[in-house]
Amino acid sequence: MLNNETRITNLSAAKPIINTPMITRPTSEVNVSSLKEGIAIARPIDNVVVTERLSPVIDDFAVAPVAEDSTVKLRPMNEEYYRKRMSAKQLYVEIDPVPVLGRPLEVGDFWLFPDIEESRVFFSLATPRLLNVALVVQQVNQSGTIKITGGTAILNISAYAQADMNTLELYRQNWTQALANAGYYPGGNQPDPVPFPKPRPPRKFPPGETPPIIVKPLPQVELQAIPEKIKIIRSAWQFQPLNLRNLQAELNLPADHVVRSPEFTVSNDVGIVTFLIELSELGVQVWKDALEQRRGNTIPGVCNITANYYAQLNNRVDVKQGNSSISLGKLLANSGPEVVSIQNPKISLEAKLIIAGHPTIESVVVEWQPNIGGTPGKNIFTSEGGQLPIQVITDNVNFVEINWNAKVNFRVLDWPLIPDRGNLSFSSNNFADIIKPTAWIRNYDIVMMLLDEQGNVIPNNSATEQRVIVTLTFKSPYLQGVPSLNTTFETTSQKIVTVPLPVPNDQIPIELTLNVVAMRGNITQTTTRQLQINESSIIGTINPAAEIQIFTNLDTVSEASLASEMLGLLAMLSPVNS
Repeated sequence: MLNNETRITNLSAAKPIINTPMITRPTSEVNVSSLKEGIAIARPIDNVVVTERLSPVIDDFAVAPVAEDSTVKLRPMNEEYYRKRMSAKQLYVEIDPVPVLGRPLEVGDFWLFPDIEESRVFFSLATPRLLNVALVVQQVNQSGTIKITGGTAILNISAYAQADMNTLELYRQNWTQALANAGYYPGGNQPDPVPFPKPRPPRKFPPGETPPIIVKPLPQVELQAIPEKIKIIRSAWQFQPLNLRNLQAELNLPADHVVRSPEFTVSNDVGIVTFLIELSELGVQVWKDALEQRRGNTIPGVCNITANYYAQLNNRVDVKQGNSSISLGKLLANSGPEVVSIQNPKISLEAKLIIAGHPTIESVVVEWQPNIGGTPGKNIFTSEGGQLPIQVITDNVNFVEINWNAKVNFRVLDWPLIPDRGNLSFSSNNFADIIKPTAWIRNYDIVMMLLDEQGNVIPNNSATEQRVIVTLTFKSPYLQGVPSLNTTFETTSQKIVTVPLPVPNDQIPIELTLNVVAMRGNITQTTTRQLQINESSIIGTINPAAEIQIFTNLDTVSEASLASEMLGLLAMLSPVNS
């Protein structure tokens, strides 16, 4: 539903909206990428709203199409939305700085960061949550005795909340009350209690007489010009998940419980960490005994997760770090024998492929071929990813190998089909692997900073008359016949816009071009720069004369400059491939 909480913007520019849906919740700003000159008002279309900035629902990211300019935007969204099939030619993520007004408010399992001026609240989990766990126990028959030789544990842990719309509404009530108890109200003003009017008794009419129908004429309203921006005071909070970046995870286990350090993969966009743990004979025995007796809380270990987020204090932006830890026993407290699978090589073996999910993925097709003891197979996974068990029957584990290959099809039109392959070998204790489609995506972070007459940065919520339009053009023979990938977006001061592109490695030839158009008042300037493949952090400064300067992470800049400071912040927010 479209609430009466819409900020309207009067902008010049260009193509009219023609059935341009965005998947969203209550809006906070109208889409500016394809508006006619004048006033554009967001309109509902079957629970879909035309909008550029979205109010939040709960968690994860959604892919949403725009028909006219074929744009896909990743935004914090409920899981049910991003599962839908989408197709578009552009993809980017927008990140606004989170106002930091003091220590966040802890409510249940969540931290709340209230932004009173904008009547919104950012939230994040206080501790990680277990999504699922699986334990595979490998054992052999030695002279009539069953002996455990090792095993594998797979943990999927979420740093974000996983909840549906009904759960969100429950959170909304509890959070709103907790914020009020702490003295936080939308817009900063405590609402006055409104007394219920006393109902008037109905009038009595003689039998058979019909009550008169009174029609009042509509008042004559003079149409007036709407100012450039209208700030509407909201009567309710808008809850938005905290956009976490550079998510890092660590699982500390007793040294004699593991063969090697746990391997893990992170999906920053959906906040899911997948651990692949190769357990020793002792470690498997401890896990097996505890889970079979529903004493998962006795399994030793600690899971640590850290993440950075983009923050703002007054007119300055910064990067803050959030840390959360939880014992492995607490994570596994509700797990039992249903997650344990025992494999006897005299009967069968089980290898596993883990497919890491991501909202940009349309499908991952996996094919495998055991050299002995099994038949070839094929399976298809969606953007959620999953696990693929591969059964092999043999009496000699040392000869078993499984070759696999995968083809990743992304939801964005014109992105190439990306192949991957690997090998599982039981003789080297390598009977599990992780397929990471996100390893083939390179993120380019772009920030434009508008300056005032004194050279200070204008904050992103400023009402100054300004427009900044950025286009990133990507060309490569690797695109398999597609001339180029073009991403165009309008941005504001200090907002981070991340453009993901399919760049599997640094060796492929590419041509990357950045074009910026800046409008300050009646002045319009433009600039173009060719970028190298590793210039992934891009800063632009725009002075009152609309003159544009571009800096990247490969440039030499003064340590005391605004560009150097912002490049340092982007480095702290950049995801580390794992």
